[in-house]
Amino acid sequence: EYWKIECSSEAAAKNMIKYIYTGTIDDVPIDTVRDHLRLVTMFKLEPMGQLFQKRIIDSLDTSNCIKYLNLALSNPFLRQLKEKAIKTIVDNLSSLVSLEEWEDLVRSQPSLTTEILRIYFMR
Repeated sequence: EYWKIECSSEAAAKNMIKYIYTGTIDDVPIDTVRDHLRLVTMFKLEPMGQLFQKRIIDSLDTSNCIKYLNLALSNPFLRQLKEKAIKTIVDNLSSLVSLEEWEDLVRSQPSLTTEILRIYFMR
């Protein structure tokens, strides 16, 4: 007999078990971030949440910064990810503004993109 963790991807469940036994986690695929957050909240594993947020931040680059910013906007726990994603966007804005993801961000988050542009031009 086994115990099933509902509302969780296999990767998130494995990371939770690994964290409980070793204090470490494996990589966090972007499509499992919400599942990881759900487990962190459900089982009150804030230190695991900090570790998994650090993993995400370490994998942040121009190819995923807008996607990660959108994820961070959906969860207040990911404040550090939000800050790092904004910094990555500001540092690489000239190569990002032509992307459809940027256009979507402008439409969905006009005040945030205005703030990003203000930071970009004020530096």
